[in-house]
Amino acid sequence: MDFNIDKKNQQKKAWWLKGILYFLFLSILCYCFYLQILKGDRFEKLANGNRIRIVRNKPLRGTVYDRNGTILADNKPAFTISVTYADIRKEESEQKLEIDLLLELLDFDPDALSEKIANAKKAPFDPYPLIRNAPIEQVSLIEERSFDLPGVLTKSDPIRNYPLGELTAHFLGYMGEISPTRYERFKKERKKTDPLSYWIGDQIGKIGLEMSYEQELRGENGFAYREVDVWGRNINDSPQKQEIIPKAGNDLYLTVDIALQDTLSKLLHHASATSGGGAAAVAINPRTGGILAFCSAPSFDANLFTSGISQKEWDALNNDPNRPLFNRAFQGTYPPGSTFKLLIALIGLEQEYITPDGTLPRSCGGGMQIGNRYFRCWKASGHGWTNLFSAVRQSCDVYFYQLGSKISIEHLYDYSRQAGFYKRSGIDIPNEAVGFMPDKNWVAEKYGDDYYPGGMRANLAIGQGEILVTPLQLARFYGGIANRGIMQTPHFVKKILSPTKEWSREPVWGPATKLGVTNLKTLDVLDQACYMVVNSPGGTGSLARIPGIDVCGKTGTSQNAHGEDHALFVGYAPRSYPKIVIAVVVENGGNGSSTAAPIVRDGILSYLKPELAAQDESTPTPEPITPEIILEPISPPDSTQDSTQDSLLQNNGILEREIQTND
Repeated sequence: MDFNIDKKNQQKKAWWLKGILYFLFLSILCYCFYLQILKGDRFEKLANGNRIRIVRNKPLRGTVYDRNGTILADNKPAFTISVTYADIRKEESEQKLEIDLLLELLDFDPDALSEKIANAKKAPFDPYPLIRNAPIEQVSLIEERSFDLPGVLTKSDPIRNYPLGELTAHFLGYMGEISPTRYERFKKERKKTDPLSYWIGDQIGKIGLEMSYEQELRGENGFAYREVDVWGRNINDSPQKQEIIPKAGNDLYLTVDIALQDTLSKLLHHASATSGGGAAAVAINPRTGGILAFCSAPSFDANLFTSGISQKEWDALNNDPNRPLFNRAFQGTYPPGSTFKLLIALIGLEQEYITPDGTLPRSCGGGMQIGNRYFRCWKASGHGWTNLFSAVRQSCDVYFYQLGSKISIEHLYDYSRQAGFYKRSGIDIPNEAVGFMPDKNWVAEKYGDDYYPGGMRANLAIGQGEILVTPLQLARFYGGIANRGIMQTPHFVKKILSPTKEWSREPVWGPATKLGVTNLKTLDVLDQACYMVVNSPGGTGSLARIPGIDVCGKTGTSQNAHGEDHALFVGYAPRSYPKIVIAVVVENGGNGSSTAAPIVRDGILSYLKPELAAQDESTPTPEPITPEIILEPISPPDSTQDSTQDSLLQNNGILEREIQTND
């Protein structure tokens, strides 16, 4: 009996054991089904992530050329030392040894290396650059100790190259490492294997044309798939994936003439060194808006940023009192001085406040009283009776004090905006300054409603006081005068060409704008006045004169509260069919007539010299003849003219400081 009971217990235990084993087997089978079938794709990707690595082959960035095919930006081969975080040693003590070895071999700052490794951790399977354009000595050291440095690799990568260095930095811009914020944004927008994806540590256009045309220049990534060992070292190509060839970026052909750029840059650097301030020049084709030269002095070498600028180099640039990183050509804002008188004359003619040959109630005796302040003319002995032509030619301040008193703040603001001041031009590089122009609300807030001080009127009429413009805006305004009242959108890029030369296209620019001139005779008068400034006896711009080329322009000298006056000149040529307009500003340069005008003259001559050389050499070159413009004697105004002028000038307010310019 006991034997039967034991036998039954044993059988019962056996059934339980079998049940447990069956259950375990079934559980394992279900789990395998879960792993292999339901989650198979995911775990295959994880396995491949450890065994198969995506190797990104960077494309060649597009080349940038000037209008004549001179290379301004291209690529050069270089070595990059990178780290793949997933492959470096994980044991804390071993990782410290590896980092110490890196510090020794690369002569790295410990904090900088720690920051780079922290960045590499954000994309652990992607190589993050430690050193770009690494010297061959460092590359050799890394290769020799590769077994002791798992996760550290060297590779030949193209880097950006600017053959002309400082000469082109202010319009080409430079490359820099993509910021973590932008990387995270791009990471969400595109998959890692998208040809247009960005990887952590990539370089991207930071300013200038490199930034504006990033998508045209960058090209498309190529990809290869490699099998790796546990240390992340390549074993062979993966047969599962086909390699994708990178595509080079598109090329840019610019409107810039690098010979003119070089000429103006040398002149500006000389003027800057002499004055102790900065300088800027902008040259435009007034008929197309194409930028011919775009200079700011002092400048900097954009190649510093290509390899990753050091903190020491950055501090030197950023703390330089001459501000070489500051683009004065379209970010520098200055009172325009007497170059602004052409806009005041335009308003006066359009509103019929003046006629070209008529005089105003006051002759110039060296200044005039407005309110309880005496406003000086730059010429202490005065200019006598002047009409518009002689007032512009000699840059008579007293004439424009009187004309300015007739112009309302609304008209001044509206015409200024139409002339391109206090607004962006639409140029195809970022961070353009707009300057400043007071409007009715600004004046009302400062001086009270319905009050426009006479002193402020006088100030603005000669381009001083509460007004700031950029050299680009001045060039565009005078380009509008030269181009019969039409201002084209300034731009650098002439055409975009595919890397295979299979296609090209020209960008479409914003619509041209008008100066606000309704009577074309107004433009004839302004053009004649600008011609007289340079070519007529007594013209303030005589140093811009070029035998054989009719140059037109206007001098300007703007007050500077921090030192010597700023020197300005804007000129265009040839008068019959203008092909170039140049605006120059020299900080602390003194008189526009003696400092800025010769720079414009030499720039125009440099650009138009081939035309002069193409003239018939068999014909003897005549002696330069100074065009003599005969003017009728200027008589005092008739007593029936505006008799309220004196009262208006005497009682319309006061100026905060005396004004005296010297053109």
